[in-house]
Amino acid sequence: MNRLLLLFISMAFPILASAQEPPVTGSEMQHQTDASVLEITPGARISISNAKYKPNAALSKANATTFSASMQAEFGLNQIFSAGVDLLYGWQWFDYAPSSAISNHHTVGWFDPSIFAKGKLDNVGPGSLRFQLSVAQALKDSTGANNYSGGTAVAPAIGYELYFGAHVVGARFKYKAQTDARNYSPSEDFKYKIKGGNEFSSILFYEFTSERILGLSLEIRSKASSKITADSPGAYDVNLVNGYGRTRDYSNASSSYKLEAYAPVDINPSLRVIPSLAYEALGAYTSTTLASVDGWQIQILARWAF
Repeated sequence: MNRLLLLFISMAFPILASAQEPPVTGSEMQHQTDASVLEITPGARISISNAKYKPNAALSKANATTFSASMQAEFGLNQIFSAGVDLLYGWQWFDYAPSSAISNHHTVGWFDPSIFAKGKLDNVGPGSLRFQLSVAQALKDSTGANNYSGGTAVAPAIGYELYFGAHVVGARFKYKAQTDARNYSPSEDFKYKIKGGNEFSSILFYEFTSERILGLSLEIRSKASSKITADSPGAYDVNLVNGYGRTRDYSNASSSYKLEAYAPVDINPSLRVIPSLAYEALGAYTSTTLASVDGWQIQILARWAF
């Protein structure tokens, strides 16, 4: 992990030229729609992750494949603020070995839709200050077969970026708070409430912004443990919580890192296509049975301006 961080810093912070005024739209990492402009951004993403378990676990390995289609709409309210909505629909397949321990299954459906507001203040010191607030709301309880979280999450973020000739360097920090208990209902007779699991993430990024943009980012994310409580008289699962009204700690606190490369291409003045490739892995976790988790993600976005 330390070697990755040093590698990123060595690439992101070379000896740079003199500072210049920020580009019209700033960095791609912290992109914000211009005033009175509507941007529609459809996208597609596929990710594959692999987990390996220790010898004391019932499982030896687990694989997850996710394909999702996204749609974002953002409108520039003025020179400082914009607002929008994010929608995501996906298919997830989970394969376990041995299958006798846990049956293979899949989920399909909408993820929690979210609304957001963005802001930017250019010429703050030698760079630009960026901030954002997002609110995601599950439309239904999580069932184990859908993709809803079963609750509400609020995520404030703040970032700063500097401009040096054709180079942009910056940092962004985000905190995702679960504001209420998330409802988990694997069946009508079994209901649980899950609390906690808040996340904090920090992103360092570097972009070369000449005729084309080439970007590299390193994200470090920390997730707190959560608690699960039986919320119905019949709710009983030895792996979750033993008896109605009782609470069990999840040993699911973790930290992970994600290294991503992206290369936006302007097809015309109104259309930008943004392909990206990312590698993500768990760096630390509290699980006593998990050995390692990592995976790859490929994504392509097409941002239309009107």
